[in-house]
Amino acid sequence: MNNYKFKEEVRFKDNLVFLFLGFGILGLVFFLSKFIYLGELTTEKFIVFSTSIILLVSVTYWLKSIKLNVSINDKRIKFKFSPIDVKSNRIYWKDVKHCKLMKTNYASSWLGNNVHTTREHWYSLNGKNGLLVETKNGKNYFIGCRNIEDLSKTINKLNAPTEA
Repeated sequence: MNNYKFKEEVRFKDNLVFLFLGFGILGLVFFLSKFIYLGELTTEKFIVFSTSIILLVSVTYWLKSIKLNVSINDKRIKFKFSPIDVKSNRIYWKDVKHCKLMKTNYASSWLGNNVHTTREHWYSLNGKNGLLVETKNGKNYFIGCRNIEDLSKTINKLNAPTEA
């Protein structure tokens, strides 16, 4: 039996990125159609446009498929970054030195506030919103979450070691 105190699945949902990708795909399809209609399509143009369209569609599909599953109970924090991670990562509370809730607004993610240090293991799809955990062996993990309010309530209920 899983006694989850907090559970969340986060997907990549940055509509601005998808808008740019969509405009790129539509622009490439438009120019490919224009060259076909005018009879100016060469093999080189066809290869470049087709490869570019396939690449942008693949990137869009990959961004739509990635997700971060986070679950927290009284024994551990468990997270998996699909399809990148093969198995779930676990941090047990007994190994946690301290943790800190972090929340930034959407605009901050475009201004560089989601920049992280190389010492952090970064697991987030929504900028710098989530839980920053430092383990007793000195490793830092940033685990992104959208529902910061529920995460905060869970951390408080579990009496997790928070930063002073």
